[in-house]
Amino acid sequence: MTLTTHNVFRDYLAVKHGGKAEYRLPNGWIVDVLIKGGDAPDRLIEIKGVDVAPSQAKQAAGQLLEYWHFYKAKYPDRQAVAEMHWLLPRNAIAKAAEQKRLVEMTASPLWQDVTIHPVEDRPVPFVYELGHMTFTSDAVLGDIGDYCRDVEQTWKEFGLVRDEDRAALLTLARATWPSVTAVDMDRCAWFTLDGHAAPVTKDWGRLAQRWISQVHYRWWTTPCI
Repeated sequence: MTLTTHNVFRDYLAVKHGGKAEYRLPNGWIVDVLIKGGDAPDRLIEIKGVDVAPSQAKQAAGQLLEYWHFYKAKYPDRQAVAEMHWLLPRNAIAKAAEQKRLVEMTASPLWQDVTIHPVEDRPVPFVYELGHMTFTSDAVLGDIGDYCRDVEQTWKEFGLVRDEDRAALLTLARATWPSVTAVDMDRCAWFTLDGHAAPVTKDWGRLAQRWISQVHYRWWTTPCI
C-alpha cells in the first residue's frame, strides 16, 4: 500500500470529526468520509483533485451528488449536507489553473447546495516508526508482516522475544486493542487484554492497517479544515 495525500487527508478528517473513512452506503457506493451530525446535519465528504486526471475530473466530482441524493432518499429522517474537498497542487501556476478548473466544473446550478473546500496539497513523509523499527510506505504492510513473522521465528528457534520487539508488537496491537498490557508467544503471538489472553490473527497486515490509520493523520502538523 502506497499512501497518498488523499488517504492521509481522508483519515485526518474522519479522526478529527469523529466520522468514518470509506463509509459503505447500502447500495455499495463508498463515501470518502461520513460524519454523523447528531443534532446537526450529517456530512458526506468526497476528496478529489491532484491524483484525478483532467479527463476524469467532472465524472469523479459528480459522484458526490449521486451519493448525496441516494443518502437523502435512503434516510429521509436525516438532514445531510455534501462537501467536496479538492486538493490543489503546491506549484503556484498549476494551483491557479486547478482553481479555475474547479470553479468552471462546479458552476452548474446542481452544485449550489454543495460546499467546496479548496485545500492545498501537502508533502507526506512516507516513513513509519514502530518501536525500534523504521519502514517506508512502498511495501509497509508486507514489511511489517515480515518483521512480525521474524519475531515469531526467533521465538520458535530460541524461545526469546526481545524487549524492543515486545514494544514494537504492543505498539502495533494497541491500535486494535487499546487495553493491551503484554505480549507473549505460544504457537503464535498473543496479547493480554485486561488480564485475559486473546489470540491474535496471523494476518499481521490487518493489525498494520489499523495502526497506520491511527498514526498517519498526525502528519498534518498545521490545522486544516
